[in-house]
Amino acid sequence: MSSKAYELKRALWVAPLCIAFFGSAAYFFFHKAILGNASLSWHGIRFSSEVSLYLCWILFILSLVFVALGVFLLFTTFQGARVVTLTNETITVPKFSLRGVEYTEIPIKNIHKVELFKAGNGIFLNIHHAEGKATLAKQAFQINKEFDEVGTYLYSRVNP
Repeated sequence: MSSKAYELKRALWVAPLCIAFFGSAAYFFFHKAILGNASLSWHGIRFSSEVSLYLCWILFILSLVFVALGVFLLFTTFQGARVVTLTNETITVPKFSLRGVEYTEIPIKNIHKVELFKAGNGIFLNIHHAEGKATLAKQAFQINKEFDEVGTYLYSRVNP
């Protein structure tokens, strides 16, 4: 293998959905807290107006944090294409950054463990190397076969 690049998908719908959902929640909890007539109940437990007011403010702030996360996701989505590059000597993987698309180049000789694991409905490839760990998600690849190619190649080189 000389060099092969795999372009990763962009989840364009995630950030606007996150902003809209948590923005609506923040609006709801803000109005409940400002009006002062907040009365919350959970599984039949009715909270006092004072506790409900504190919960509304906490949930409002938490919703704002998730709105900020959605804005960050929106920003990172439009930073440019993310590409995984595989050569005979290295694998280059993208990492999240506020400064744009950044990449980590990992020499294959520095990889000491490659593991495949499942979490929920996702399948991930952990690449443990001298400077830490990099993770690739199967759903991020445009074609599932490309994820399998990368995993098979790394397994054959690291675990002969």
